[in-house]
Amino acid sequence: MSVALGIGATALMLLDALQNGDLLYLADDEQEAEAVADALMSFAPDDHVVFLPSSDTLPGDGAPSTPSNIGKRVAALLPRDNQDERAASIKMRIATC
Repeated sequence: MSVALGIGATALMLLDALQNGDLLYLADDEQEAEAVADALMSFAPDDHVVFLPSSDTLPGDGAPSTPSNIGKRVAALLPRDNQDERAASIKMRIATC
């Protein structure tokens, strides 16, 4: 799937693919990943869509990631609500490669 079709069309194809189970979508860049995640969250608010931002450091970089980036990445990996069993199972994960 590609966003060459447009964000909405890509999100609808992913929504259709979710009917078969969990799904991992790797986007080309962070802007695409965030746009597809936002579209999917609006199309399927009951599904657990996770946007995992890319690291803000380069491979081999001596400096650590920023606290903001670390917080966003950790929050994406934690369940949204410990009371909600559905949140513990991942339905859709969107990440950058």
